[in-house]
Amino acid sequence: MSEILNGFYYVLTWQFNALTDAEIEHNVTAIANVLRPLGWSDSAIAGLCGNIQSEGQFNPGQAENSGHSLPDGDNYYFPYGLGLIQWTSGFDDYGNPNPNEMMKSAMNNGRKWYDGGFQCEYMNTGEGYYSTSRWDVSFSEFKTWSGSPSDAASIWLYNRERPESPQASESIRRSRAENWFRFLTDHPYTPTVDPKLLVTIIAHKRLNKTGKVVIK
Repeated sequence: MSEILNGFYYVLTWQFNALTDAEIEHNVTAIANVLRPLGWSDSAIAGLCGNIQSEGQFNPGQAENSGHSLPDGDNYYFPYGLGLIQWTSGFDDYGNPNPNEMMKSAMNNGRKWYDGGFQCEYMNTGEGYYSTSRWDVSFSEFKTWSGSPSDAASIWLYNRERPESPQASESIRRSRAENWFRFLTDHPYTPTVDPKLLVTIIAHKRLNKTGKVVIK
């Protein structure tokens, strides 16, 4: 059964399809609500979501099925995939697990690794993203991408996910990005209004001679 943390549904699990369709749509909206104020375009967010659907399936608590115990948050030396984009650290030359930088950052900031809001904030740092010959697009250019969502999906696939065979899943990620773009644009972002600002706006409302409300 799913729980909710910082506005995101999650299940700590190895199993796929842990969230319901409604919970997935809720988390997509939550992702957009974190990233839009940080300067991400809807095309970039949709491209990201097209990849997340193939990675962590929108479950911030998703772990790669490695046969090992689920991380408890007290040890960030977990080399397997975790979270929305399946952060993976792997092993060093001696077979020892490398620190999972996402988990380490979460712990250092007093957050849980399965906090979807934190994971989105961490993605915004650009950690692990770099331009490739296939898509020579910087992270700042990707965030503000005004091209197609499908191209945004390919950019994130090659420049951040970098699976062994990206072509094997590229077409489905591109298609999913277009679908999530349609979803996002049907659910436009409404910024939270500071209550003090709202009071100020109301206090300055006046009726003009035609009876219409104006704000001075």
